[in-house]
Amino acid sequence: MPVSGWRLCYFPGELLTPSTPPSFASLTADEWAGWLAAEPIPARTPFLLSPSFGYDVALNSFFTS
Repeated sequence: MPVSGWRLCYFPGELLTPSTPPSFASLTADEWAGWLAAEPIPARTPFLLSPSFGYDVALNSFFTS
């Protein structure tokens, strides 16, 4: 049975780097690690994804306020 509804996810505490990055990745592993270190988002901060995998900035700002 397919799962529908909002999904609760957590911001990663560390970066898992594949040996071959996917073609759709817009950042290199080094750029991602730099971004991750520069952002004030604590590890394991929760966020919600809509049933269509959309990210609502206003809704998710609740978790960092």
